[in-house]
Amino acid sequence: TAYRPMPTSRALALSLFGLGVLTRFAYLTYPREVVFDEYHFGKFINGYITGQYFFDIHPPLGKLLLAAAARAGGYDASQAWSAIGEPIPTRVPLLALRGLPALQGALLPPLLFATARSVGLSRAASLLASAGALLDVSTLVESRLVLTDPTLLLATATTLLCLARSDSFPPLSRGWVCWTLGSGL
Repeated sequence: TAYRPMPTSRALALSLFGLGVLTRFAYLTYPREVVFDEYHFGKFINGYITGQYFFDIHPPLGKLLLAAAARAGGYDASQAWSAIGEPIPTRVPLLALRGLPALQGALLPPLLFATARSVGLSRAASLLASAGALLDVSTLVESRLVLTDPTLLLATATTLLCLARSDSFPPLSRGWVCWTLGSGL
């Protein structure tokens, strides 16, 4: 078969994802100590894995996703998460704990690129918008730690994309209904 080049927007989105993976996963296990709010979310993960009761005023979805990823990665709730700066032993699969937020952070730039394209921005403007999420230091740091912020950001960006895409279909058509329902998930 003949070589067919990838459409430019798709190639840019994949490149943004690749850069997101590179910036989020490089040295992900550093520092090998409890940082910032990992102190709290680590305890929540332990509670879900061990079945120990705890009270938290926030919705559980982000913490449940973190616990499921940690459990799937072999984490056994053995880390105490007792203080910021507490060393995390090498037996604790830190990649399993920090991997899901890193993946969610890596998905954010291409999702914002697709959203910007869906609302009619040029490729250059869409690239600039997504570069903001790719290179923003606070977003980068939050997506490299055991936190629920990347879950919230990814869900918000997905909602915006679904709403933008639904606007390109006639009201009550199949496409409009599907994309509108997607914005509520």
